Amino acid sequence: MPLKAKMHPPLAVSLKVPPAGEENAQFRALLRREGLRMTPERSIILEEIFKVEGHFQPDDLLVRFRTNGVRISRATIYRTLDLLVSCGLVRREIFTGGVHYERAHDVEGHAHHDHLVCISCSAIFEFHNSEIERLQEVVCREFDFEPHSHSHQISGLCAGCRQRAAAV
Repeated sequence: MPLKAKMHPPLAVSLKVPPAGEENAQFRALLRREGLRMTPERSIILEEIFKVEGHFQPDDLLVRFRTNGVRISRATIYRTLDLLVSCGLVRREIFTGGVHYERAHDVEGHAHHDHLVCISCSAIFEFHNSEIERLQEVVCREFDFEPHSHSHQISGLCAGCRQRAAAV
């Protein structure tokens, strides 16, 4: 079965109201449990993350906020991302190019996928392959293991980097 991979467009910033509904409620519930409040900065970060298609790094948010005149500190971005990871709305992935974040797979509109990571340009390609998923289930049954989640990534060279290397 052929792999369907996609790369995502760059992050865009908007200062609209944060996501309504379950995600916002889930985040607010965590903040209440931790004795924290929903600040305007946290709202802006939450809203922006739920518009992002694909992976991003904290400094991507920082640069885009500053470009658009939004003053949010790097520390606030990192702390908010930690909170979003702890409440299950955001996933943290470690790739060749560093730590990246993305919306959690169980969040509406964001399906489970795996990753191809270019070791040269750090491009991240998402893919889903039913056969890989089926084999993971087989392995878990063989070991009488109950899976809760997994992260699958393949490191290598993308077509563009291979072509550039061949042209040299």
